[in-house]
Amino acid sequence: MSIFKNQRGESRMNILGEISFSRTLLGESYDAELMDTCHQGIGFISPFPYLRGTEILLKSKNDKENVVQKATVAWSRPASNFKKLNPRYRIGARFHS
Repeated sequence: MSIFKNQRGESRMNILGEISFSRTLLGESYDAELMDTCHQGIGFISPFPYLRGTEILLKSKNDKENVVQKATVAWSRPASNFKKLNPRYRIGARFHS
């Protein structure tokens, strides 16, 4: 049983893939594992956490058009396979409309 309340307005599709994210267009980008997505937002695994409200830019690594999607971090918590030497965090982000 999860202690986290589901705040999604619609269900997400589980999808595996790779994305990159950054804080700014010209800033350093980081690779992440895509976990799920819907029209409202995205869930991914990151090597480090972000604070709620942080604005990020997301880009699919499989997208040849290089479309960048703006999003705001809704939550961040350690992933179930978190290890001190290889930290991993689950991040939930809402897309900007």
